[in-house]
Formats: sequence, C-alpha cells, structure tokens
Amino acid sequence: MIKLMNADDVEVGMKIGAPLVNHEGDVLINSGETLEEKHLGMLKEWGIRYLSIVKEDDD
Repeated sequence: MIKLMNADDVEVGMKIGAPLVNHEGDVLINSGETLEEKHLGMLKEWGIRYLSIVKEDDD
C-alpha cells in the first residue's frame, strides 16, 4: 500500500512510493528508492512537504 506522508514523519529505510519531481518535472528521487539519511536533509532543502511512501499493511 502507498501512503501520503508528511516529510517530517518519514524515516531512513522507508521506500518511496512515487517519484519525487520538482516544478520543472525533473525526477529528484525515483519511485522504489529507499530513503537514506542524505535524503532527509534534501527534502527540507527542496521544500518537499509530503511524499508517497510504501507501507506494509498491518492487517
């Protein structure tokens, strides 16, 4: 399942559910990539507030 999450709540190791693109359409982080520490700082620099994350279904 893919869930829209606040960028402040994502953590290292989470998987991106949809490509992150800038206002020009350039892909910043591809779908399926696993977030690393460097990405967390980049999200703030880029002004990204929400992103799609692949979440395991807890049910």
